[in-house]
Amino acid sequence: MDQQAKALSDLREENERLRAQLRQARALETVGCLVGGVTHDFNNVLMTISGQAERLLFSLDESDRNWKAASAIARAAERAAWLTRQLVVFSQHEPQPPRTFDPGGLLDRQVKLLRRLAGSGVSLSVAGVGATRPVRADETLVEQLFLRIAALSREALPGGGTLTISTADDPGTGQACGGVGFVRVTARFTGRSAGQEGDGHDGSGVAVKKLDAVKALFGAGPAADPPQPFVDAELGQDGALVVHLFLPAAGEAPAPAGEAPRQGDVLRAPTGTVLLVEDDDEARDVIARAIQDGGFRVLEARNAGEALLLFEREGERVDLLVADVIMPVMNGIELWDRLSARRPGMAAVFVSGSTEEFNRDAVAARGAVFLSKPFSPAALLAVIRELRA
Repeated sequence: MDQQAKALSDLREENERLRAQLRQARALETVGCLVGGVTHDFNNVLMTISGQAERLLFSLDESDRNWKAASAIARAAERAAWLTRQLVVFSQHEPQPPRTFDPGGLLDRQVKLLRRLAGSGVSLSVAGVGATRPVRADETLVEQLFLRIAALSREALPGGGTLTISTADDPGTGQACGGVGFVRVTARFTGRSAGQEGDGHDGSGVAVKKLDAVKALFGAGPAADPPQPFVDAELGQDGALVVHLFLPAAGEAPAPAGEAPRQGDVLRAPTGTVLLVEDDDEARDVIARAIQDGGFRVLEARNAGEALLLFEREGERVDLLVADVIMPVMNGIELWDRLSARRPGMAAVFVSGSTEEFNRDAVAARGAVFLSKPFSPAALLAVIRELRA
């Protein structure tokens, strides 16, 4: 009877634990939906702020006392956009094509946010930043891993401690993987709870179990072709928990960001007519002015219905569609399908501040380009020029 009672008690405890996990999963799902909705509206606001600030910078000389204020507004909007992106990265992830970037620079941009995620009891330091080769990977996925590693310290170091993140070239791993070079990013959790707090079975600690979720971000191992990022973890001899992230080294350096073009540069562009469809009034105004500054005529529509009416009247003159993806009744891609049936081969640029997923690969295969809000007028005009070339 005692064994049966204990078994029933264990079942009740397990049932309650699973119920708690389900409640937490539902709460996280709700938060994820809230993040998506807020991000869409907030990115439209940032689109307006950054666009208007850039127009002011184009119209002012650097000696003007207002130039410094406009520059500060533009930098603040850029920072806000980056922080919003980090929130989305942490809550969800849509795979992106690999690109070349500097992992040290990425860590440097994230360090303030990483410290907040690590918690007040954890001292975080970053070493060796910028001392490695550029890498080629899904940058958003790597950002997400850095954020999760920082958040892991709350469980790895519940009593406080130190999280040290360092970067280094790893030729040994490259030789073991057919000569492919890697850059190693190492996170070292040092504290009395890092590896010693056992779970009653193997003594490896709660944090080690959490590594399974971190490793799940990267399904491929070091022998993958083409080479993919992969994660390894171990307990050091001093009891520290050590996480290694291996990133494939790139053959070329990342393209420099460069300076934003001045107004005279933006105005040198071919002429044509662009059909702009954007349901946010202020964001539409910013985008329309940017396109007009590039020398294009703009037909503005608030939704797909207005766009279809405009196309009825002036469809023969429309050279390109610029449309928000997420709109009521008919989204931008559905609108493009309708217009393409009447004007085969018409190019399109899709813009969005939403986190909702859609098949970007299928859209890109048809020749369209996607831009995430907020984007600079120069970036939009560069895309339009390329599609019109």
